[in-house]
Amino acid sequence: MMGQGGYATNESYFPDSMPEVKFYQPMTQGSESKILDRLAHLRELIKK
Repeated sequence: MMGQGGYATNESYFPDSMPEVKFYQPMTQGSESKILDRLAHLRELIKK
């Protein structure tokens, strides 16, 4: 399902048996803070 803003909700391309892994964690400095904010926003939308 495509969410508002062009992101795919409830999509997983990993095996069901694979635990959730965070491959990238942006820092709070510079432009990465914008990425951090965007990821937090998307996670909140997915929860709904």
